[in-house]
Amino acid sequence: MSSNRSIGRFPKIRFARLAPAAILSSCILLAVPSVASASKSGSPWDPILQGIGKSVTTPFSATYQLVETGTTPEDESVTYAQDPALKEVALVTPEGAFYLTPTKTLACRGEAGHSECTQLPQSMLSSVSSIENLFAPGVIKHDVDNLEAEAGAHGYTLSTSSQSYGWTGKGVSGAQYPSNCIKVTGPKIYGAGIFCTSSSDGVLTYVHAASSATKTSTITIHAGGYTANPPASTFAPPPGTTIVTFP
Repeated sequence: MSSNRSIGRFPKIRFARLAPAAILSSCILLAVPSVASASKSGSPWDPILQGIGKSVTTPFSATYQLVETGTTPEDESVTYAQDPALKEVALVTPEGAFYLTPTKTLACRGEAGHSECTQLPQSMLSSVSSIENLFAPGVIKHDVDNLEAEAGAHGYTLSTSSQSYGWTGKGVSGAQYPSNCIKVTGPKIYGAGIFCTSSSDGVLTYVHAASSATKTSTITIHAGGYTANPPASTFAPPPGTTIVTFP
């Protein structure tokens, strides 16, 4: 099997470009205000950080809708699942999936009704580390916690709010999730940067950021898209999937 054919089996997942843009843009915006950074005790950051902390060690799965506007608009659904105790992560979209465990990483895609996964060698694992970290609560909490410590007065305004989120596209129904949100506005921000987590379990529910006056990135949890303690099958490709090893 040639390397080119093996590489061709990797899932072509558009969210790999979209999600980092949305999350990182919002994190950069959140680094600016000093109002929240000045003190951890009683600051507006507390509900966010405490909420994320709840989900760091909790097994769950959550489905999101990722939308990017601009010259090349994107609209992608993705499910993130984690089991911290077993160190397992799954990322699944209609176009493909990644399954990560302590011993192997599978990049999967389906063609003509048949699923096939490529087991990546150790040397390539760094190339998918950013994918693993897209929605990981531990990574998000670490980033936001560090940003909170970067105090500095730059004339930005920070506000908090309580909202309910749950993407309700066609054919999708279920509960929305009460959330704690931080909103940042300022002279160098297009619109506002918004970051929200569920008030009950701390899972990410909504992120919105703009990189220009015409380009925005939004991540919204699906209504009914959160599942606590997902089954073991969540972290493995479907039965009958062919597994090939990257040479």
